[in-house]
Amino acid sequence: MQRVKNRPLLAQPVQTARKAPLDPKYEPDISALADSLLSSITVSPIKDSSVVIVSIDARDPTLAADIVNTLAAEYIQMNFENQI
Repeated sequence: MQRVKNRPLLAQPVQTARKAPLDPKYEPDISALADSLLSSITVSPIKDSSVVIVSIDARDPTLAADIVNTLAAEYIQMNFENQI
């Protein structure tokens, strides 16, 4: 389940969390935000299935949902691209 929590996969969720386009000149801030996201995300597998529960500890429930949904979409897209 650690594949869900990896730095390359966090690019879009970081952008979602910042609510602004990614800008290379802010790379240190993006890296710190990615570290913060990694520590606040929990991935729990459901026994005997390929389903996982992804949650995030955040103050803003709407932003938390946006981040987790973006992470899930990026993960699905990554797996789809790896199959091609």
